[in-house]
Amino acid sequence: MNRRILLCSALIVLAVAPVAWSGPVEDEIARIGNERTQAFNEGNLDAVIGYFADNAVYISGGSPFRVEGKEAIRAAYGGIFQNFPTRRYVPLHRLIRAYGDTAVTNTYYTLTLVDRAGKATTTHGRLNVTYVKQGGRWLAVDQHGSAMPIQ
Repeated sequence: MNRRILLCSALIVLAVAPVAWSGPVEDEIARIGNERTQAFNEGNLDAVIGYFADNAVYISGGSPFRVEGKEAIRAAYGGIFQNFPTRRYVPLHRLIRAYGDTAVTNTYYTLTLVDRAGKATTTHGRLNVTYVKQGGRWLAVDQHGSAMPIQ
């Protein structure tokens, strides 16, 4: 009797539990997101910039203006890496949606930056990235990060 109850309970849980489906595009974008995170944390500027399209746009919560184009984005990230030799970006709750040759990610994050004097600043924020498949590669064409509202 106990086995039947256990089996029925398990089947009911499986029947009503939400199923997270991911396909090859979502898996590939997740891998790219993980590689970008590692490159940022390691300060690998070439690897970070390698995931941006030539005409990408980057909007940071720390700047009032957008950064347009891959080389301008390289300069912006180069400044971050120079001013904050220690960085720790931790993505949380990444959501990936695919639409043909376009994919959109929404991610919460915790970012800790340590300046040259050793002062650490931690920010909790949101990051949205739009990827487009160009020449067989997924490239970020639009990236917008912002700090979470303080409550």
